[in-house]
This record gives sequence, structure tokens and C-alpha cells, in this order.
Amino acid sequence: MTAQHETFANKVAIVTGAAQGIGEAVAEKLAAGGAKVLVADYNVSGAEAVANRISEGGGEARPVGVDVTKPEEIEACVQGAAHTWGRIDILVNNASNVASIGADDADAVSITMDTWDLVYACNLRGPAAACKYTIPHMVNGGGGAIVNLASVQGVTGDLGRTAYGSMKAGLISLSRYVSTQFAAQGVRCNSVAPGLVMSPSAHESPEEMIAIFDPHIPVPFRGQPMDLAEVICFLASDAARYVTGQNLTVDGGMTSHLPIYADLMQANDG
Repeated sequence: MTAQHETFANKVAIVTGAAQGIGEAVAEKLAAGGAKVLVADYNVSGAEAVANRISEGGGEARPVGVDVTKPEEIEACVQGAAHTWGRIDILVNNASNVASIGADDADAVSITMDTWDLVYACNLRGPAAACKYTIPHMVNGGGGAIVNLASVQGVTGDLGRTAYGSMKAGLISLSRYVSTQFAAQGVRCNSVAPGLVMSPSAHESPEEMIAIFDPHIPVPFRGQPMDLAEVICFLASDAARYVTGQNLTVDGGMTSHLPIYADLMQANDG
């Protein structure tokens, strides 16, 4: 993974949920651009594998195990990066809890409070804690960029995943608050709302479930982790220095149209 350019030269980045999927792609792209990357994930062996691959390719990365539902572990993760490299310039809050919750994240009546609390701890409180502990280092270093991974379910409604969508909506709002409060001190904060992305967890889903999305996506392909990494790394770069407090939807156009589009597509295919 020899760096092709130096977009992120001398930058230090923390990427959570970086053992696979979008987080892995982001970590690799940041490292390829010259960043020193802390590969943070609950899956320690996965984080080690990603960090080792980056290092073997000529980049600089270190793995760390972190449970983002535990603020004290997030604080230790942030302080470790700052101690190791002397600064923090980029934070990508990618870690999320979806698969392990499954059908427990039901409609607003059926969902249990325990499920609400679990989804909140990972998908909103975790990123909030990461912002809390990282921003002072960014301010002291002259600025930085935060990218929070939201979801199209944070800007739409659904028949299930009530807690997930609600926390992702909160994450979009958190990004705007952080931007408003710290942009004058050089800290930008944006969110990205992915649609269908063929991450490892998506590949584990039955094909018939994934195929339901196809008629709703105008582009003729399914999103890949690197499609998101390209956008996230742009927002983290100095090229986006005038972009803050925004939520960028990256879904192949899925939320750009009325449901009739899918009906027409299915009719044409028939």
C-alpha cells in the first residue's frame, strides 16, 4: 500500500469500526495518503490484520481494541493516539451496531428499552464521546476534521430499526452542533449517510433481501466500501476546508425519488 500521494501527510487519524467494511477502506485510503492511522475496533484480531496490512504496504498504522459503548475505553483510545503521535487531525466515527441487534430493533411499540439503550450506547453516545475527547487535541493542534457515519435511515422512516434510525438522525444533528461550536477553532464536522453498501455484513445477508434494494437504486450497481471511503476521505481532507456541518447522502440515488420509480423499473423488467 505504497502512498500514491501525500494528501494526509503528517496527519494522525482515528478510525473506529476499522476492522472491516467501510472503516477498513477508510483506514487504508487515509494511510495510502500518508496519514498515521489508529485502527480501532471491538474486533481486535481484525484491527491487527488491517494495521499489519497497511504497515506491510509501507504505511503507518497501529491497532487498538475498543468497545465504543464504554466511554472510558474511547478516552483511552484517543489519549493513546495523542501520546503516540503527538496530535490528532482526523476522526472517523464509523463503528456501529446493526447485526447483533437484528429484529430486536423493532417498531416504536414493540422495541424494548434495553434495545434502545444498547443502540444508543454504540451509535450515538460512542461517537459523542469520541468527539468530546478528540476535539481538545484538534483545537490544540490548530484544527481537524470529524466525519460521522450516519445512514439514510437517519433521514427517512422505516417499519423497523426504530432505534438505529433515531440514533443516526441524532448523529447528523451532533455533527451540526460540533461544527457550529468549534468551526471557529478550526474543527470541521460532517456526516455521511450511506445507503446499501456491500460490506461483509451485507454479504452475509440472504441475496433475496439485498435484491429488494436494487429497483430503488438508479445507478446500475451496488455500493462498495470504497465508494464511501472516497467521500469520507474527501471530507477529512483539506480539499473540503469550506465544508462543515453538512450531511452528505451516498446511496446511489436511492432516496432521490418517489417509490413509483421502483414500480416502473420492475414493470420495465417484466
